[in-house]
Amino acid sequence: LYGLYATSNGSISLANLSVEGNQYDGAFLDNTGGTSGISITRGYFAGNLWNGVSAYSNGSITWKYGGAWGNDYSGAYLQNNYSGSTGGVSVSGTSKERMGFEGNGWGWSGDGLCILSRGKITLAYAGAENNNGRGFGLNNSAGANQSVTATEVYANWNEQYGLYAESNGSITAKGINGEG
Repeated sequence: LYGLYATSNGSISLANLSVEGNQYDGAFLDNTGGTSGISITRGYFAGNLWNGVSAYSNGSITWKYGGAWGNDYSGAYLQNNYSGSTGGVSVSGTSKERMGFEGNGWGWSGDGLCILSRGKITLAYAGAENNNGRGFGLNNSAGANQSVTATEVYANWNEQYGLYAESNGSITAKGINGEG
């Protein structure tokens, strides 16, 4: 059913994984029973019938390198906007190894990457193309005066917004490219 299903009251840390072709989420991660964070390094999620990865936490969520392609709902759904949540969300690649979110949401309307947080949101060196919802949906409006920053991001040919950001704090976008 799930490629990986992990619940914990402590931290969840994943590295060097590829999860494909599952009936539900490729990876379902939930540590909302505590305040520790979730960390993913080099995580690839493709062709799952629900989200590529769903992560729910009261702590920070960090994802470095990887991406999500061809999942029926969202490529990645990262949520830590619960009352009492303390951390932000960071999703980042590098100029030589960009994060990719492509072709998601065609079974249902879904985003390439959806982030709901009470803390700071940082997105860097990532691309979203041909998603049936938004390329990137970034929302930390549940928090007070936290920023959203997107750097070196491209969002092309998505059915809704390429890059959607909603915040009560500052929104900064640098090096953004969007077509379609």
